[in-house]
Amino acid sequence: MKEKPKVGDLRHLIDIQNSTNTSDGAGGFTQSYSTIASVYASITPKRGNERYSEGAAGMQIENPVTHDIFIRYRDDITIDNTSKIVFGERNFNIRSILNLEEKDRFYKIEVEENVAI
Repeated sequence: MKEKPKVGDLRHLIDIQNSTNTSDGAGGFTQSYSTIASVYASITPKRGNERYSEGAAGMQIENPVTHDIFIRYRDDITIDNTSKIVFGERNFNIRSILNLEEKDRFYKIEVEENVAI
């Protein structure tokens, strides 16, 4: 796996979304997401693994797929681990963000698909 994309690799249009918490009037809040940027990205599957979780339906197998997503560096938006990435019908939760080589050219974003935050 390469550590740096070529410009032609950025061919998938994704939405970067940040969360907003709105008070529900009863001491809690409702979380919603809004798109802050639509950018072209390279999406590369990194690995797949299985793990067991205990939920309302008992023991379940989860299959989160971890990907690396590369985008051009942006200084006009804020991306952190509470943000998410949407690609078509797929949702990715951000686990880490790296400014490649600290050169302000590309971000490498490590994500997990369809895993609750």
